[in-house]
Amino acid sequence: AEVIWSDLEYNTTYEWYAIANDSVFENRSDIWTFATMLQNDPPYKPSDPLPENESINIGLNPLLSVNVTDPDNDTMDVYFYNASDDILIDVAENVHISDLFSNTESFAIAY
Repeated sequence: AEVIWSDLEYNTTYEWYAIANDSVFENRSDIWTFATMLQNDPPYKPSDPLPENESINIGLNPLLSVNVTDPDNDTMDVYFYNASDDILIDVAENVHISDLFSNTESFAIAY
């Protein structure tokens, strides 16, 4: 038998038990415990852009690059936008931080 226990809180320990009842007798299980996962934190603000802010004499197909970090080491999508009209330039998809010594990785898209 199975049911879904909804509306639980992050990072919380819960106790539960079950009762089997055949309409004449019933039997109660032991009490079991489990802990829910930690809350997922948002990625940090992208930083260290290339080309650097206020750069001049950049070619017509610049490589756009930012450093991104995620405190939970989640896989991320990084969206690059034209700031003058908010039109999407491109997306670096399914970016995963794999460096064990740092959760910072640089992402670049050439145009």
